[in-house]
Amino acid sequence: MGQGTYIVFVIAISDIINIHFLHSSNLELMIEAAFIAFMLWILLGAYLTYQAQGMMKDWYAIEIYAHDK
Repeated sequence: MGQGTYIVFVIAISDIINIHFLHSSNLELMIEAAFIAFMLWILLGAYLTYQAQGMMKDWYAIEIYAHDK
């Protein structure tokens, strides 16, 4: 888990045990927003990884062509 996920868990636990530090008026909405942000982070990472793999494939093809004498 990332640091953002740990922060969300700390805020949620603080809210549940009623410490009132970083108090959320609606815990359900905060957890839903954190879940959506977490899923977007995973999807963005998967997309960037897929894109980078395609670029590396192109780079390897160019390297093969450049070293072919």
